[in-house]
Amino acid sequence: MKPNHVIRSQEDLLNHFDSSQKLEINNSEQMENLLCLNVQPEVWEDASNKNLLSFSQEFVQNTTKFTSDCREIEHIYLISFLANLIDLDLQDNNISDISSIIKLKNLKKLYLGRNKIGDISALQSLTDLIFLDLFSNKLTSYTLALPDLVELTLSCNKLEDKSGLQHSSKLQRLNLNKTETTDLRTIPTQLFGLKELTLQQNNLIEIVYLSNFVDLQYLDLSYNPQLQNIGPLQFCTQLTKLCIFTTSISDIWPLQFLKNLKILSMANTKVVDLHPLQYLFQLQYISVYHTCIIDVSPLAKLTLLESVEFRFNKITNADTLQHHKNFSEYDFSDQEVPTPDELTFYSKILSVRSSHKQIRKIQAENRVSKFRESITRQKEQFNLKMNEQIQFMNKKIEIIFSQNSYADQ
Repeated sequence: MKPNHVIRSQEDLLNHFDSSQKLEINNSEQMENLLCLNVQPEVWEDASNKNLLSFSQEFVQNTTKFTSDCREIEHIYLISFLANLIDLDLQDNNISDISSIIKLKNLKKLYLGRNKIGDISALQSLTDLIFLDLFSNKLTSYTLALPDLVELTLSCNKLEDKSGLQHSSKLQRLNLNKTETTDLRTIPTQLFGLKELTLQQNNLIEIVYLSNFVDLQYLDLSYNPQLQNIGPLQFCTQLTKLCIFTTSISDIWPLQFLKNLKILSMANTKVVDLHPLQYLFQLQYISVYHTCIIDVSPLAKLTLLESVEFRFNKITNADTLQHHKNFSEYDFSDQEVPTPDELTFYSKILSVRSSHKQIRKIQAENRVSKFRESITRQKEQFNLKMNEQIQFMNKKIEIIFSQNSYADQ
């Protein structure tokens, strides 16, 4: 029998089978080399039927993890023989047909990113999956019902249908970057408990629906250039990491409610005023390069800050932070001198900020006042109904009493 390592091409393999020699696969290296030959599945099926192909029992039983990424693999028929696989990584190949995976009932982690897959129906039977990566394929829909999924990556697919998400209520991490998700209501209510959600490059304009995701700890809204209002984020108080860079956001007042925030990236935005951050004492990292910042003094009391990046701004008082005792890295390079008009504009921004606070305070007081009036009205209506019932009962008692008295006579 020829040793396995001499099979380096499809021709070697076919010659091997033509000579009726049995090919036994004993390790992952041999398996990977054979996969890279991109032999049509029919060849392997024919070899199996003629008993010319076999896998060592030890290899099949002991192999629970298999990786073959970046090898230009097209056909994965041989994978179906590794029945005990728990973790399978086939990223960065040329795979389009994944029907062979249907036999791997024990799979928990599956990496299929950067392939040419358009049909994922074969994955429906893999109900033990907890991690699934389908990044950058040719998917137009995601309809799988995988109840135990904890992490799912669907980025870089033009998804018209995401109905399968409603069947994965255990999801903690969901990646929808570049999936043409312009309407966030396509994310079902079953996923309101998500911990991590990434939505880069989706042409988002409004994010009102995100106010429902109160358990979020990591949110990425970057590269949505039309996004301006992040008001709904005030309800996402568990956030520890937030990325909003390359958007049209200018007012970051909702961030003042995110007391758990540790990492904030809002570079390449229109942010002017950092005062909403002045009481976020958990902040450790801030990136605000290429914005409209002039004043960084609101960050002076954030003692946990370790790293700041403020390149390409017009900061006039960088010295208020440069001597921060915990800084391991700071970057104030490439600053421009602000013009008098820009300084005037900044003063107006602060004035508007104060005005907004006063307006919100008045609005809050009005809401409280209306609530109290509503309660008072309800109490009055309740008391009125009670009085009417009491009067009705008194009359009934009088009638009964008079009837009894007449009967006694």
